[in-house]
Amino acid sequence: MVPLEPRSRHLYVPPLPSRLSLIIPKALISPTDLKLTAPFLSRAQPPIYLRTFRSGLTVLHTPHFRLPAFSARLLELLDVRQALAASSSEGWEGEREGATTLQVAQTEGIALLLAREMVEGVEEGGEVVRDEQGGEGVRWYRNYIPLGGG
Repeated sequence: MVPLEPRSRHLYVPPLPSRLSLIIPKALISPTDLKLTAPFLSRAQPPIYLRTFRSGLTVLHTPHFRLPAFSARLLELLDVRQALAASSSEGWEGEREGATTLQVAQTEGIALLLAREMVEGVEEGGEVVRDEQGGEGVRWYRNYIPLGGG
């Protein structure tokens, strides 16, 4: 993912090893121009999408980081961690169930703040819940309570 800084006037786009490098050569592109071209990037192979988070952070990403794909990987991570914690009375290697934002970032290979934004997007859909009482930052869990009270 390539972050767009709202305060900066230009963004360096590194070369990508695909046909996309023919579309976007090594150049400085203003965030405004990049946002204007984003709809056309969805036709590239692989498609490139523009996403703006609630905080205003704007990123370019491939389908691997679209919300449904990320949500599925996050839920799988949480299920595996819960199963491992349940299989051992003292946890495994001192770990607990759920996952911190840092653990999600490390698993996905993305920046911590980007991981937080992405997990919060999954939280908005009601698939995960947070625990802020753990003493080690936010810990995320799968939400087993159906939305809408039913």
